[in-house]
Amino acid sequence: MNKINALAFSLSVAIVHGLILLILSIWNSITNFGTKLLDIFSSVHPNVFKKVDGSIFENIDFILVNTVYALIDGFIIGYSIAVLYNFFIKKFSKDT
Repeated sequence: MNKINALAFSLSVAIVHGLILLILSIWNSITNFGTKLLDIFSSVHPNVFKKVDGSIFENIDFILVNTVYALIDGFIIGYSIAVLYNFFIKKFSKDT
């Protein structure tokens, strides 16, 4: 069985997670869609910037800080999954 490249996998998950939160944050600034989800995400991460009702430009600091947190979270989650997968594939693979 093949192992997963942990760095490549974790970077992929980080980029996807960061993009999803970036798009959601921008969309939330425009339409207030996903406010509860962003409130939950912000409650877990320290953020000195608070979301204000207004345009994207008034929330750009909030959006960028949360995107960076999402990139870091995605990297940690992706790396953990890849390391666990590689551990179990080595443990349960049959050597023939």
